[in-house]
Amino acid sequence: MRKGLKKGITGGILFVLFLCIVFSYGMTNDRKQTAVASTSSVPKKAYELSHNFINNALQVKNPNGKKTSYPLNQYSDFPSYDYSPSGEKVVFTQYEWEEDGAVRIFSPAKGVETIVDSKKSKSSVTPRGAVWLDDRYILLVQGSKYGTVISGKLYVYDTKLKSTKPLPLFKGDAITNITTSKTGDTPIIALIGISFTDDNFNRNKPHVEYYPVAELLKKAKAL
Repeated sequence: MRKGLKKGITGGILFVLFLCIVFSYGMTNDRKQTAVASTSSVPKKAYELSHNFINNALQVKNPNGKKTSYPLNQYSDFPSYDYSPSGEKVVFTQYEWEEDGAVRIFSPAKGVETIVDSKKSKSSVTPRGAVWLDDRYILLVQGSKYGTVISGKLYVYDTKLKSTKPLPLFKGDAITNITTSKTGDTPIIALIGISFTDDNFNRNKPHVEYYPVAELLKKAKAL
């Protein structure tokens, strides 16, 4: 009786371990598939990016599989990045909530360049996001630091002239995020933000605007 009981317990434990291994493998495989899917919309020549949180470094893998590490020195968060249309450049935004942040560009020719650093420049605004319009112009969202009122305005950065200019386009009160997508074959940029519904800036409602990239690029060139 005891021997049978022991065999039953041992068999049950082995079966549970087997299920754990299968489940673990499935989760790992799902993660790998997700990682591949996340880069499927990127141009074929694009460099693949990842963030080493332990060393706070940007890991770049070129189209031939060679990996290079670039230390980022500060700003532990790595919330967003966007590939240029050619796939040869990447802009990425790092920031800490309601504190300082930076926007950097990776290119094969120059490695990692910092184009905005609110701590270094002692600016009153900090970057919240950045996307490419083409391989020259970048659309930036910057908001006030340390503020209790939600804020965020739109800017254009010219990588050739190394200049930043405001683009007063958004009809809401504050932009909180910026994303890219497509409507059919037309590249679209979404300006995601809010509109205040009271005079004390305590209440708000969502406000989103969509613009074709070609329209925004034309406006950027005219600044």
